[in-house]
Amino acid sequence: MHGQPGEMTATLVIDGSLGLAGGDSYAGGPLKNDAGSYFTIEARMNGVVGKYGSNLNFQGGSQLRYVTGGGTQVSAYTGNLIGPGTWQIKFSFVFGQPASLRINGKAISDARAVVYSAADGLKHVESTSDFRGGIRWAGISEVRQSNGSVVPTYTVTAGSNFNYAAGISAGVFGITGFSVSPAGILITWTDSAIRSYTVEKSTSMTAGSWSPVPGIVWPVTGNSILLPAQTEPRAFFRLRAE
Repeated sequence: MHGQPGEMTATLVIDGSLGLAGGDSYAGGPLKNDAGSYFTIEARMNGVVGKYGSNLNFQGGSQLRYVTGGGTQVSAYTGNLIGPGTWQIKFSFVFGQPASLRINGKAISDARAVVYSAADGLKHVESTSDFRGGIRWAGISEVRQSNGSVVPTYTVTAGSNFNYAAGISAGVFGITGFSVSPAGILITWTDSAIRSYTVEKSTSMTAGSWSPVPGIVWPVTGNSILLPAQTEPRAFFRLRAE
């Protein structure tokens, strides 16, 4: 099968929630359309293009908005309707050939609506988009050849030594929180109690661009770290267990 196209079915678990409060109505009429909560996700298997099809396998999101007549409604956002829950995704690949997996998730809260009425006074809208539970790769459930035949035995190897076939079980090591404040960036994670940890930063996510966040003596123990405020307009962070 070396060099032949194949397809794997993987499981992604999205843990989070969207919320809106305070904008259903006020004495002057309904308060709508100026607030919302959003979540988007995109999963790509890079290195599988050309005759083996597109490498964009999973794209979409969800948005929570106020609707006419009061109440809220969840609808699709930037593609298919995808939100919290368990999702089965099919990825194309080539047997024996390297490929890279990239999953990007984004949570957005927009609560710009502020109105005033004589009866209710100043009205604020609260918007929450809480995905601190993150996106979990829960393993590969099936591998097939291009003719649809199931491959009963297979091996998936990775330079990081991560077991993509088994995935990450619920409650196993992973980032559980990420918040930004004037004091800095607070990152929390599940702690195995026998490991130490280093937070690395990149402004591009390209190979070789990751380095430990400056200003901290790495590695650290425990399950949280407050990073100094960052000066770059955009930065990505990852957590490495040692």
